[in-house]
Amino acid sequence: MTWTFTHDVEVFLASAGPSLAARPVEHTVALSVTERLRSSGAHHYGTADPVFGWWRGADGAVTGTLVRTPPHAAMLTAVPAEAVEPLVEALGAGPDLDGVNADRDITALLAARLPGYRTVPAPRRAAPHAVPLPHVPDGRRARGRHPRVSRGFGPSVRPVGGVRLPAPYGRGQGAPEPV
Repeated sequence: MTWTFTHDVEVFLASAGPSLAARPVEHTVALSVTERLRSSGAHHYGTADPVFGWWRGADGAVTGTLVRTPPHAAMLTAVPAEAVEPLVEALGAGPDLDGVNADRDITALLAARLPGYRTVPAPRRAAPHAVPLPHVPDGRRARGRHPRVSRGFGPSVRPVGGVRLPAPYGRGQGAPEPV
């Protein structure tokens, strides 16, 4: 069981791509970001090199990924709990873990293992709902917005006293705010 890291999106997708593609709904953001980097170049989101990582379980299958496009926070997808300690050992409290977006359990584990870090709750959002469109007599949909589903996002982990940066993943949008 080990983490592997690279700055090359093609190497990342060759190893972790099939795992991400197997559950495209859960990994929409990671797939979208990596596709954007593949088509637009490694520095699409900033001047620093992106960081990609994948965790292989005991059976050799990829069971978790890390995608970081500086200056934005890292995003962990489907990382098992046993992968958190090796991740912290590999990257430490350096710039690659200045902020991490992950599910609630993983952010709690990261905050416990990174001195000076704490979890930041996700912004409160309305419960999932569909926005209906007006009915049109001939059965077609009215022009305008389509029904959409909105949902909240999980928490993130940030250094205490740091600045919460807006993430490119639909989380924390707006100007940086003190944490």
